[in-house]
Parts: sequence; structure tokens; C-alpha cells
Amino acid sequence: MNKRLISTIVLVFGVVATAQALPVFNQTTIIGDSSIFNEGTLVVANNLGVLPTAVTVNGVTFGADQGGLSSNWSDGFSYADFSTDAFSEPLDTLMSNLKFVNNNNPATLNIDALNIGQSYMLQLIFSNDVNFAGNDVDIDVSFGGGTFNLVNWQDGAVSVAVSFIATDTMMTTTFGGNADFPLDRAVLNAYSLHQVTVPEPGTIILILTGLVCLGLTRRKSTI
Repeated sequence: MNKRLISTIVLVFGVVATAQALPVFNQTTIIGDSSIFNEGTLVVANNLGVLPTAVTVNGVTFGADQGGLSSNWSDGFSYADFSTDAFSEPLDTLMSNLKFVNNNNPATLNIDALNIGQSYMLQLIFSNDVNFAGNDVDIDVSFGGGTFNLVNWQDGAVSVAVSFIATDTMMTTTFGGNADFPLDRAVLNAYSLHQVTVPEPGTIILILTGLVCLGLTRRKSTI
């Protein structure tokens, strides 16, 4: 069998296996309302901090439920505005308040009612222009075993989008606990979870196999 064909087949099944395995993390800078993810079906979204208010940004309505947070989280100072960026009023409301951890102990966010086998996008939102707390945050999505290190993201606001396929009905995201205080002190301003649609593994195989066959056909036609 042609070595190039073998390599392509290995690549095909490697892509499929990867798509079903670890979550994929993507860090981006928040530049405006359009940076708030709004694709698929909204499952839950919440604004966090001291007496957070419900707010709608880019069509996503963030509530004020903080029940998914572990007891290690504390409210940000009520007199502080943690975002000094020139955002719209709704986005500024979302970014100006936060939860933080007083020490470098790990803190968690639990999201339940997941459908096993379904694809999701979790957006974690961070902004802290007041001090350097939260510069380094290790985000561990427990069901997938993936870890992402958020490093030196200030000044400004960032989002970490986590794409995953649910393997359990509850997902736990763990923040911090892996470095020295205060660099590893976790902060979190808001989060949202959307159920999204991605190609099934079988569909991916068919598409990639089709591309391989097309390449072989073109190769034969040139011989």
C-alpha cells in the first residue's frame, strides 16, 4: 500500500480519536460584545460577583445564580470596578464584577444537567484591571483530563472557550491551586455554556476518506 495513503489513513483516524478525547481550549482577547459566544443553544450563563445583576450581551442573557461555585470563592470588593476597558454598558456590567479566591487553594465551578455524548462550548470570562491577582490560572476540566494554563493576561479582558463532548452529566472546572500565592489566585467574572452541533465521528471519517479517495483518483489520472 502507498506510504502516503497509509499516513493519510492514520491521520484520519487520529483526527477522529482526538475529536472524541480531550477538550479543546482557545484563549482570546475580549474586544467587544461580539467576543461573547452566542452559537448553538444556550444552556446556562451567569454574571458573578457582589450582588450581580442579570444582563444581556450579544443576545446572551446572563443570570445571577452563583450556586455552582464552591465555597472557596469570595466576592470582589464592592467599591472596585474590575474593568476599565471601553466596553458597551452591558458588557462593562458583566466585566466589572468578579469572584476571587483569597489563597492559592483550588476553587471549582460545577455545571450539571449535561447530556452525555453531546457537544458543548463553555466560555469562561476574566477581567481584573485593579491588581495582579489571577494572572496565572490553571483550568482543569475534570471529565476530559485537559488542563489549560492562562498566563499573564492583564491588562485587559480575556475569554477561555472550552469545546468538549460531555462524558458525564456534571462537569467540574477547577481553577488554581498549582502555584504560589498570589499569582495562582483564581478570579472569574462570568461564564456561559452552549450546546453546539459538530460533525459526528462517522461523518468526519466519510469526509476525510472521501478526500483521500479523491486524491488517489487524481493521482491515477496523472500517471
